[in-house]
Amino acid sequence: MDKKELFLEELSNLSKKFSMYIGGCGCCDSPFITDEDNNDILGNMYWDSEKQGYNVLE
Repeated sequence: MDKKELFLEELSNLSKKFSMYIGGCGCCDSPFITDEDNNDILGNMYWDSEKQGYNVLE
């Protein structure tokens, strides 16, 4: 398995564990997180390189 496949496999397992799924369409509020019923949980998510973690714009 290459690095991308390993990432997607681990992301899939994490999504199933927490019932939270990452999506995006390339416009505002992308990427976003939804539940298994496609209800919005978080929007405007981004990687903070200083913090080395994800943040959400409120």
